Amino acid sequence: MDRVGRSRGWPPYQKNQYDGGRGPSGHLIIGDANEAVDKILHMQEMFGLTRFSAHMDVGGPSHASLMKSIEIFGDKIAPKVREALKK
Repeated sequence: MDRVGRSRGWPPYQKNQYDGGRGPSGHLIIGDANEAVDKILHMQEMFGLTRFSAHMDVGGPSHASLMKSIEIFGDKIAPKVREALKK
């Protein structure tokens, strides 16, 4: 956030913004697979989502970490979300 924000004249990202984004109604999906599932389902319920699109930071984590995140999303998160929405 700070790297992009600096180029746009934004103030530095504050811890309270991060904490709010991580909270149950926040915009950041950070945590283990179950936390991610819960947050996606909460957003779906709140907004009536029919699609979900995520952005993963490609500039910070290593390639191996990014690939692991994609694997977790595909193998653990997406199947649980699909199953929960069938009910």
